[in-house]
Amino acid sequence: MKKRYIMAITCIIIVFLVIAIVAIFSKKNKKADNENQNINNTTEVQENDILSEQKIEDKKEDLGYNSKDTTIYEVKKEYDGREVLSIKPTIQYKVAMAGVIKNGKPEFSEIDILLKQAPNKSGIWIEKNSRKVFLDNLKKYSNYAYSVDEEGYLVQEPNGNPNKIDENIKKAIDNKKNYSISVNSVAYLVDEVTGKIEEYPFEEIDPEQTFELFEIENASLYVITQNTNKKLNYKNILDEVFYNMNS
Repeated sequence: MKKRYIMAITCIIIVFLVIAIVAIFSKKNKKADNENQNINNTTEVQENDILSEQKIEDKKEDLGYNSKDTTIYEVKKEYDGREVLSIKPTIQYKVAMAGVIKNGKPEFSEIDILLKQAPNKSGIWIEKNSRKVFLDNLKKYSNYAYSVDEEGYLVQEPNGNPNKIDENIKKAIDNKKNYSISVNSVAYLVDEVTGKIEEYPFEEIDPEQTFELFEIENASLYVITQNTNKKLNYKNILDEVFYNMNS
């Protein structure tokens, strides 16, 4: 009886050992498969990057672009299926924002330093030199009172029945995104042909253009026309800007 008991215990132990060994080898094989998969994925990404870079180089040559920096471009498809090169939106946003912070044309070498002063919280941030004219026009065409806090963000102070501008401002603030506003007749962007930072006098080119818009994920920069030639009604400018923030 005792021998049978010992044999049963021995069999159970052997079974557990076999299961443990199988589990260990299975885990090792799974880890090896995952490592191989990661290697394959990394290799595939690297190959795609090389192919994409070569595609951009070919497109640059076809279009006669003379920029030496391939990393600023992306390939986009037009509505008719044609592939074109354009500057990456993140690059254009950074350059435009750096221009707003500097209040002039930035150099590539100083962009990262300038962007340390850029707004990074949700809300509507107004560039320092634009605050007076912007608040003055808000006072004319909105029903609520407005101010700018110490960080430059627009503060809405309800005091009556809101009009459409007030309602859209509240929606934009509640969106939990970062919106920046600069009132200027020019914006700064990267020229697609040369790859250089250029001043873009959008108001001079089109006096009826309301704003230039630069966007990245969860952040937008509106460079609003100064309306120097009074071609636009400022109420319509405000309507369009704040409507666009919520569309």
